[in-house]
Amino acid sequence: SFSIEDLINEVIDLYKEQAKTINIQFNIETPIDKFDADPGRIRQMMHNLIRNSIEAIDTRQNGFIKIDIKQVDVKQREMIQIMLEDNGGGFKEESLDQIFDPYVTSKPKGTGLGLAIVKKLVEEHMGSIEAKNTKKQGALISILLPLNEKTREAIISNLQSHQDNGRDS
Repeated sequence: SFSIEDLINEVIDLYKEQAKTINIQFNIETPIDKFDADPGRIRQMMHNLIRNSIEAIDTRQNGFIKIDIKQVDVKQREMIQIMLEDNGGGFKEESLDQIFDPYVTSKPKGTGLGLAIVKKLVEEHMGSIEAKNTKKQGALISILLPLNEKTREAIISNLQSHQDNGRDS
């Protein structure tokens, strides 16, 4: 387990230099010390999300990226919620259900792989991700990740029992 707070601060520091005009805010509700996940993958996930937001904000004035992290209980399971909001213009409404597909991008310089990779990383951790547009001309990505191995195993066994139920019908 590792400190997600330290990891995200490290990632943000890398971009603060590069994206001086963008205000990156990070807020963590309570210290989360016992997060069992692959730090390399979480780092990659955050890199892709922040890079995506920076590309989306591009030359807009007063660009901001807000990252909020908290521990939440979802269906009696301890999860970590990562919310990332930016004011980079959001997603095209008609492509909202495709933004996690590879090579779908609304950005002139984007490859369209950023969010596809993020989704893959989230799913590898047995988490979930959703994206929507905010009312204020931006995007909001919400990620739920199991806090620890125990939660992850509970999710996996729950999925397996659902699949087993499905076979008999």
